[in-house]
Amino acid sequence: MAEGTKTYVGLAVPLSGNFEIRSTSTTLDMMTLTGAASGTGDFLVCQTQNGTEVFSVEDAGKLTIGGEGITITSGGLTVTAGGATIAAGDITVTAGDVQVADGYYLRLSSNALTTAPTTGLTIGDLFVYQKANTYRIGLALDNQTIWHADFT
Repeated sequence: MAEGTKTYVGLAVPLSGNFEIRSTSTTLDMMTLTGAASGTGDFLVCQTQNGTEVFSVEDAGKLTIGGEGITITSGGLTVTAGGATIAAGDITVTAGDVQVADGYYLRLSSNALTTAPTTGLTIGDLFVYQKANTYRIGLALDNQTIWHADFT
């Protein structure tokens, strides 16, 4: 995408049009936004023509992304504190692994199915289901075989 070239009176970011800010330092931050002492407004907001916010950085640092979600094309995603929560939808890994560090665990949690699934499974699918008062962890070994362990 081409950068804009307009400035406002030759000195600042334009009130309209397209522009580019080019750094002249190899070590300093390119741009810093500093909020008021007791300010509660967002630091940065990107919105559609009709005012719908699709991206914002709130005063406490919370990042909110709407619209089409997040696409990471390189570099991956690292969460150093607080964990990650997916409130709706799926997590799909198309290449690579899901790794859990030593001393931690992977928790798969949902409402248990009332019966073992018989269709829609792919080899390696892991699922939880309930039979009477027994909870089972199931693993699809092939298109017809399901291995399970019972927990009461």
